[in-house]
Amino acid sequence: MMRTRRQLLYALALLPATRAAVEPCPVDSAAVVGCLNSWRLDMASLAWESALVAPCRAWAVHLSRVGFWLPDGRPRHDPTANECISMGQATWAEAVSAWLASPPHLAVMRLPQFARVGMAGYQRPSDGRRFWVLRLLEVA
Repeated sequence: MMRTRRQLLYALALLPATRAAVEPCPVDSAAVVGCLNSWRLDMASLAWESALVAPCRAWAVHLSRVGFWLPDGRPRHDPTANECISMGQATWAEAVSAWLASPPHLAVMRLPQFARVGMAGYQRPSDGRRFWVLRLLEVA
């Protein structure tokens, strides 16, 4: 059976990660970019932006401390960033898969004005819960 590039990348993203990872929340930048680009269809490809990793990690830490949810039940997004956030997935691949399966998140990731992407995760030491943040930058 012949598979498309998008189907292969999506299948790879769904594979369980090994628990032998050295970092608490490693992110495979090339795989994230490949996975997202496979869903952007005829749009310009995204490129990894290393400068986004630190702000993504800082926001994930912030979410772990102040709470993921606002009092009105909405997720706590950073109003200054174009982002996708999630909580609870064990790996970056599970977080990306959840966003790709969510029409509003997929719509954001497919906006043509975005050219750069970065992602990071943070594991809260008290309970091991993980928080994931993906940010997108427009063409400069």
